[in-house]
Amino acid sequence: MSSRRDFIKQASALVIAGCLAPDLVVGTAKSVAGPGNDIIRAAASGLCPDIIESLPSGVNMAVIFLDNHLQWSSHPEVSHQDSVSQEVLGDILIALRDKGIEPIPALNFSAAHDMWMGKYSRMLSSKPYYNFCKDLIAEAIDLFGRPRFIHLGMQDEGWEKQQHRDRIVYRQDKLWWSDLYFYISEAMGRCVRPWVWAD
Repeated sequence: MSSRRDFIKQASALVIAGCLAPDLVVGTAKSVAGPGNDIIRAAASGLCPDIIESLPSGVNMAVIFLDNHLQWSSHPEVSHQDSVSQEVLGDILIALRDKGIEPIPALNFSAAHDMWMGKYSRMLSSKPYYNFCKDLIAEAIDLFGRPRFIHLGMQDEGWEKQQHRDRIVYRQDKLWWSDLYFYISEAMGRCVRPWVWAD
């Protein structure tokens, strides 16, 4: 059987894969890649201190996906009952910064990955939807203390990525670009550089 330290390393490699986006490490530092958004869920289960402590040397940026596992002040109706408090998120951000790791907030506004938005996922490109997105972008930027970047998601939005789902929703052409520019302008209006997936 592995030692506790080996177990933590192995487990954290799996959870870090969920904490950090592919190729997010800047410069020549090591990269930790993988899908998911588990740092918030790890915080809820008390695993976050071990994960942060066991990050490989050279990691200098962590993209943290914020979804319905965080207690949102502006829209508590989308937060799970057992979601992580903003105070716990603040502790995570302090712990990352103490290790020299820059935390970056991420929200996913892709119609292919918007179930976390609750009722707003079915209001795509409407006035209530835009107000919701505007509020969450502003709140995420405030929670992270005006970070250099904010990730806005936007991947997998198209027929070919969703063709095997029961519910297919996607924007295209002018509507897709209009919504993308809306998210970008909300971030840039708060002096934060937007970041999106390239697909």
